[in-house]
Amino acid sequence: MNSNLALYYNPITVNSIKVILLCKALKIEPAYKLIQLQKGEHKSDSFLQLNPDGKVPVLIDDRYVLNESAAILQYLAHKVKSSLWPNEIKQQAQVLKWLFWQGNDWNKTVGTYPHQQVVLPLWRNSPPEVLSAQHREKFDKIMSTFDQALTGKEYLLGDHLTLADISIGSYLMFADEAKMPLKQYRNVRAWLEKLRATSWWQETYHQLLNILNINN
Repeated sequence: MNSNLALYYNPITVNSIKVILLCKALKIEPAYKLIQLQKGEHKSDSFLQLNPDGKVPVLIDDRYVLNESAAILQYLAHKVKSSLWPNEIKQQAQVLKWLFWQGNDWNKTVGTYPHQQVVLPLWRNSPPEVLSAQHREKFDKIMSTFDQALTGKEYLLGDHLTLADISIGSYLMFADEAKMPLKQYRNVRAWLEKLRATSWWQETYHQLLNILNINN
């Protein structure tokens, strides 16, 4: 299967990171095709033929082309029959619920931290931007909701890791570097430590640190 797979990606975009995490967790080795966003390669005619929206990631499986990171996660996990995409319909619905939830306020609010505090300063060679008090208030609100959802659980669906954990967790890949204020969210920190302890998270994290040239 792996020989027919190609992944067009940029390693410091969160939607690419979540797919990289999954590939490493499932021991899938696609042919990685780097799209350098800062050079405008996502606007090239050849890439726009793959995704007219001009966004990464894009997965190619033989002649089948798929974009949107959540769809790629589900496709890959289902294809290899991984339990990260559950068989039971109610559990599948719960995974989808969290993926849809992540696409709204979590993406806009939590995703701002690594984007403005880590990625943009390196691209622009400039100091991190100061996030507003209003943004911190929104962050605390959504993080409190997430912390409560993890009460008494190892993972979002209980004691079983799923695509939901990987997708949402990808936004916290650079939580420390972005100085994300997680101290008061005990359940979130415990959940994140479980993800960080896995070999596939560690492999992805150190690979990204090297790309970003962050000393850690």
